[in-house]
Amino acid sequence: MKKRNNLNRIIALMLSLVLVFTMTGCGSQSNDDAITTEETTVEAVADTDTDASAETIAETIEYHSELVNGDFETQDFEGWTVEESSSGVVNVQTDDWATVNTSYFAKMYSYAGGSFTLSQYILVEEAGTYVGGIYYEGSSTFEGTLTFYVLVNDVEVAALDITPTLDWDVWTTAITDEIVVEAGDVVTIRISGELGADDWGDIDNVVFVAASEKDSIEASNAGVSGEASASDSSSDDPLGGASEDYGVSPEEANWDIQEVGATGSGSIDFSGITYNGTVINDGDWIKGVDVSSLISLEKSGVVYYNADGEEEDLLAILKDAGVNYVRVRVWNDPYAEGEEKTPENSYGGGVCDLAYTCEIAERCAELGLTLYVDFHYSDFWSDPSRSYAPKAWADYSLEEKQAAIAEYTTEALEQIAATGVDIGIVSVGNETNSYLAGESGMENIAQLIAAGCEAVREFDDSILIAVHFTSPDPTTYYGYANMLAAAGADYDIFSSSYYPFWHGTLENLTESLNGVAQAFGKLTMIAEYSYGTSGAYGDEVEDVFGTPSEDGQVQAITVLNEAAAQIDYCIGTFYWEPAWILTSSDTWASEGSGWINTPAAEYDLANSTVSEAQGSACYNEALFDADGNPYKAITEEVFNQIWTDGE
Repeated sequence: MKKRNNLNRIIALMLSLVLVFTMTGCGSQSNDDAITTEETTVEAVADTDTDASAETIAETIEYHSELVNGDFETQDFEGWTVEESSSGVVNVQTDDWATVNTSYFAKMYSYAGGSFTLSQYILVEEAGTYVGGIYYEGSSTFEGTLTFYVLVNDVEVAALDITPTLDWDVWTTAITDEIVVEAGDVVTIRISGELGADDWGDIDNVVFVAASEKDSIEASNAGVSGEASASDSSSDDPLGGASEDYGVSPEEANWDIQEVGATGSGSIDFSGITYNGTVINDGDWIKGVDVSSLISLEKSGVVYYNADGEEEDLLAILKDAGVNYVRVRVWNDPYAEGEEKTPENSYGGGVCDLAYTCEIAERCAELGLTLYVDFHYSDFWSDPSRSYAPKAWADYSLEEKQAAIAEYTTEALEQIAATGVDIGIVSVGNETNSYLAGESGMENIAQLIAAGCEAVREFDDSILIAVHFTSPDPTTYYGYANMLAAAGADYDIFSSSYYPFWHGTLENLTESLNGVAQAFGKLTMIAEYSYGTSGAYGDEVEDVFGTPSEDGQVQAITVLNEAAAQIDYCIGTFYWEPAWILTSSDTWASEGSGWINTPAAEYDLANSTVSEAQGSACYNEALFDADGNPYKAITEEVFNQIWTDGE
């Protein structure tokens, strides 16, 4: 192990000297003065020489008057002593996909197995009763061990087994029994992990606080993510901070939305949607896919095969399988600052700049597929955990960002439209629960969205304008819609991501979107969903959507679309990245075809410690195998089964 200091050795020496000093008769010590591990109570040794020794030793080590950086929000291990069997076993990062904890945390992982220890030392200033606490998650197949220790004067007084068992995005709080300490005691907080091959886990919110604060630890963890905090705030105020409730009943509003106009048919119960006199998508249920990474995948050498085993254009394969709409994300400037705009200088994630978008748009035009443009208004991923302003807008005020969004939206749509594609939907922002273009708080976010909506409407008033959120909740979604109304945002579709393994029940999804549709007269849509062919999601999810497998994917796509068709004014769904398979590892950097490339570290502070490019994070949810062969969702044409388009 790589030892950063010798605290344990020093304290052990101190205690040995104390023991020798006591045994030689230079001051007797009663049983009441001894360390009592059964009661997890440690009393200071009364001898004045011992107190002086403790102070001297404390001056030779890095110690704190209280535990620091237990939440790792410094984005590093400041305040901690790190020991690891090899470099990189434990790092500080965030999770782009998480919904429970979107803050920074310590990530442990080892490909072949390894070990680590994080330690921090506290010189107690105030005697009292304390507890230690930690927040953790990890693989349900974790083969090693993970333990949270508290030591007082190098004597173990608490050891909690925090070996994870519940898998990703299921966090657990662990709290020690009460521990009594005296002023001058040295408390060691230690997390030790022995990892088996491919074990992974995350820890966060490590605390050592007065026992009176014990009840607040779990409550604090419940609000750890930016997303959860937003929900909590909206739950307290259903209007999301708006001074007026803008929701009205359909009867009062007399909205021009009718559930008529269907031209096709299928297993779902869909009557079509006629909106302001226009039949949406020619009367057909939208069966969309997001293939934003396509160009980078093809540049990485990926090819795709149709149901007959023949190599074919991915978009043609998807269209034959029943897909009728394509979604693409757009990043402003996803390249290292000051460098040539090449894939190897890109942030990765499929590159997804305007040029790549236009290339996909042109191919959609040739095949008659309608386009859904998803503006992130960022140079890289924009989601509930962060949305950094584009580099060019870094110093802009809110008002300047509004103007920049309007200008960029117009210019981008002009270039996309020039390809000849039919732009059917434009999303002003992506999963904008907490952030957009460097702004936080729904009041500011709503003003940016309003500016984008106005630009789209002025460009082409036949385009449907979408807003996009995630983690459905009835009160929260109502609050978002109310704030958008207060800001004067002129949009048509209130859309939501819905990943069955993260986002609760279908009943909750339905209630969340119905509330907005009924009170604000908006169309609804599922902007993102997917399901895996491997892994485990738990009985509650799998009983509804199926075991992760090819058959499970078919079942999940069917069940989700059938449920979505029952949501008020819902026009369709979009499967997220059905073709983003793992490419050769060297192409993650050379073509930007993985989840992230190293140049992103300079821009994406949530991933500032990334030292090498990473591959697709969702390959197990693709509808193709690692060689580009289609799974049953394609070969059995599940999208055509759900809905066969009319003529």
